[in-house]
Amino acid sequence: MADEKDESQRSSKRTSWKPTRTSFVAPEKQEEPQQEVHQTSDYEVKLPRKVPLSSSRKPLCDILSREDLRMLCHNMPKIELHAHLSGTVKESTLGELGRAKGLDIGRMKFSLESLAATDSLEQTWKETVEAFDNIRKLTAYDPQVLRRIVNEAIELYAEDGCVYLELRTGLKHLPDRKTFLSEVISTINVAQGKHGIIVRLLVSVDRGASLEDARETISIAIDAYESQSKGGGLRGGGVLVGVEMGGNPLRGNWDEFRPLFQQARDAGLRVSLHFAENKGYEDEHEKILEFGPDRLGHAVFMSQNITEKVLQKRTPVERNKVRRRPETPLTPPAVFVSSMSCRPLLPPGHQESYLTPPQSY
Repeated sequence: MADEKDESQRSSKRTSWKPTRTSFVAPEKQEEPQQEVHQTSDYEVKLPRKVPLSSSRKPLCDILSREDLRMLCHNMPKIELHAHLSGTVKESTLGELGRAKGLDIGRMKFSLESLAATDSLEQTWKETVEAFDNIRKLTAYDPQVLRRIVNEAIELYAEDGCVYLELRTGLKHLPDRKTFLSEVISTINVAQGKHGIIVRLLVSVDRGASLEDARETISIAIDAYESQSKGGGLRGGGVLVGVEMGGNPLRGNWDEFRPLFQQARDAGLRVSLHFAENKGYEDEHEKILEFGPDRLGHAVFMSQNITEKVLQKRTPVERNKVRRRPETPLTPPAVFVSSMSCRPLLPPGHQESYLTPPQSY
């Protein structure tokens, strides 16, 4: 009887199931119109309308309307591997926090949309730093606000059908960096259960900051990662899973940062590195690939030689598909090269994820 019951559960449609941390939970049964179902090895995705079998080999964009595609993408289970916490803050939240401080929000730069019009990387990153700094001024130094923006970010992605989310953030003084990291981890632990989504965390190293700053960040990350083993659990089973290098790609020296990331790797942390955001730095790109990070971020300005090496090493790439949710003012970094960010990079079979703020198409 138990086997028959299990088989019956497995055979039921999972198209409208709600994702939880470890499984899917079906809502109460409701009458729904018959819709085409595309079956995969693990679950079924419901198409918004009946699709003729004769059209089944065509791309969905040639079959479905824009609204149908939007609905399908919204309902489809998704993962997000490259979400910066400061870039996921709701615009309404920024406005509320700014007004509470008596600031003129209209004069503060938050949006990166204008960056698409400039060819100057130096100017682009100057404006990017300004935008993120303005967000941090409103969010990074109050524990209650920090907990709020972490929870809201997780809620936004969960509402958009994301079942696995990796947030990344640098460590701020709240009042110190260890406390900041502890607050983020504890909030994630609560929010992922509340919103039915698996959430993991990467600690960011800013390559534009000092080497001592990077050293402290890596040290705190390692301590927090190792502390996850206390209480009998495995270190890899906690919220904190890795470290990353980001920030202005025209600043910093990879040779100086490499020993720190090796130290993090030796401790068991995964490593993701922003990569090839700086045109004409092929020597650095070579050295980063030689280090062998677990994943590469963006990979915008790759030469043919570097592209071939990425293919050879089969290193997964996190890329940007430019899109902006009205509630989140920042698109992911590298929006200023959006046409290059969205182009096909690697042939079928190479692991490549496209990154977007949480919103239906």
